Amino acid sequence: MRKVWKRFPFACAFLVAFVAWLMFLVWENSLPKRFSAYRKGILVYYLGTGVLLSTVLQLWCEEIRQKRTAFLLERGPYLLWLLNAVLLFTCYDDFTHSITAGMWVAVGGLFVCLPTVPFFREKDDMASWNFGVRLIFWAGVSVGVSLLLFGGFALLIESLETLFKIRISSHTYETLAVLFLVALPLSIWLSKVPEGEEKYFREPFSSGFALKCVRFLLVPLLICYMAVLYVYGLKSLLTWMLPDGYVSTLVTVLMGGYLFMSLLYYAVRKDRLNRFDHWLLRNMPLLIFPLVLMMSIGLVRRFSDYGVTANRLYVLLLNLWFYYVLARMYFFPKKRINWVGVSLAGIMAVVSLFPVNFHSFSTSIRLNEVRTALTEQLGMTLPVTFEDYEKALQKLPSDDSEKLNEKCIYLISRTDGGQDLQQIIS
Repeated sequence: MRKVWKRFPFACAFLVAFVAWLMFLVWENSLPKRFSAYRKGILVYYLGTGVLLSTVLQLWCEEIRQKRTAFLLERGPYLLWLLNAVLLFTCYDDFTHSITAGMWVAVGGLFVCLPTVPFFREKDDMASWNFGVRLIFWAGVSVGVSLLLFGGFALLIESLETLFKIRISSHTYETLAVLFLVALPLSIWLSKVPEGEEKYFREPFSSGFALKCVRFLLVPLLICYMAVLYVYGLKSLLTWMLPDGYVSTLVTVLMGGYLFMSLLYYAVRKDRLNRFDHWLLRNMPLLIFPLVLMMSIGLVRRFSDYGVTANRLYVLLLNLWFYYVLARMYFFPKKRINWVGVSLAGIMAVVSLFPVNFHSFSTSIRLNEVRTALTEQLGMTLPVTFEDYEKALQKLPSDDSEKLNEKCIYLISRTDGGQDLQQIIS
């Protein structure tokens, strides 16, 4: 552990603080009123992600030759992360959809940075790929070992209650969970982060088993997906109907499988790839492109029928990103592969982390639609009472009243939108 503390001092400090805060939450009986469940969650988020952020920054600074520059560059993200936590802690009172989405995007971005940021000087992504595989492997080992130990100690403590009639508090099991499912796996994982020559291992992947799994399991599955989508597309064309929105799910899964296949092929020694493998890498973007186009048409139908929501905006963004991925895979097939995760994390950050984001945008649109329907279509003066709103719904055609009610339900389901709706319908 001394070696881990020396290499990752800030990550270890965050880990100690994270575990201490979780232990305090387990055993505390009461906290001041200003420490609501929301603020407790913000501290959990800040300390937990601090471990990940510190690890990323340390791995990045190991690549910077000038120690003074590394010191200054490392402190900037810490200050920004602390400022973000302070703003969330002091300026908000609950987890809105915007805040929750931003948190998940930030965590996902940090995971993407782990195997990519430390290798910005590399000419290819082989070292990055091998580094990421080792991180995933040791994460699995750490979790497995921790689960075994947690189960063993939990069973031992339960036996004391059964055999000796000793009353065991539920806090005891929660303490075990913090120690064995948080502290232990993170400590093991940090101790196994590759360094030195192991960190820059550049040999291509040579597992014949993995290659056979791709050729004989994953590729046939992707071909089946494409066949189903092409048949459905032909049916839609012959019947002159817009594709169903469910097409987006199938195309997203298909693209995920294609990217996973491309990632494995990138990391495999080129002399192990046969002519069919090379043909797939060259022509799969062309085969998938019409299906992504059909996904776009299906999204147009969803927006037309049901309006704008945050989830549909994210799916639309994913659809546009698919075009970018296919174009780059086709025209630059031999270039680096890390751009896939980095580009997705980047665009998700742009539309999720700022005050004006997909969630606030969709909420604003829905509010304007409700306000317009009540004032212009029904001639009402805002705010209206709930009783007047119910009476107004009866005056509208059934389809219009159903759509208006669905918009209100959507706003009520969202913490930020529900509060604004109360200013219109009280």
